[in-house]
Amino acid sequence: MLAEISSQNETHISDKIRPVSQRSSEVRFIANQELLDKIQILKGLLAHQMPQASLADVLNKLCDIGIEKLSPAAPQKRCIKKISIKRIVWRRDESKCQKCGSKFALQIDHIIPKAKNGESNLENLRLLCRNCNQRSAIEHFGATKMTKWLEQESAAMI
Repeated sequence: MLAEISSQNETHISDKIRPVSQRSSEVRFIANQELLDKIQILKGLLAHQMPQASLADVLNKLCDIGIEKLSPAAPQKRCIKKISIKRIVWRRDESKCQKCGSKFALQIDHIIPKAKNGESNLENLRLLCRNCNQRSAIEHFGATKMTKWLEQESAAMI
């Protein structure tokens, strides 16, 4: 609160790292609203991999991604065509679920499922949150068939 009402510029407040054990440290810094918004978006993007992620988990994953992407020795693993299609879908769908508008735990979904000969082209792809994607799968394949997959996903989250 003092920093908020203070006339001191936030850029003068220094970051602090304080060891709390041999393997852990407390990290403190001032985050503006833009950074907090980006962290929430990142938590949403990672929600299907890390549903109960703490801020430390999110920052650790972000560091792994940054090191992998920025390291000159890192090989390029993904096919350029698939990345381009995914990016176009994300931009076209404005990074939100096309059914409910959520920005949490988003997944690329095939409107006509691949199991029913649906193609991986722009016209057949959309962004859905995990919940809407599961409901869509139940609509296409039935609750009986999907129960096995939903139980496996629930067990993985625990």
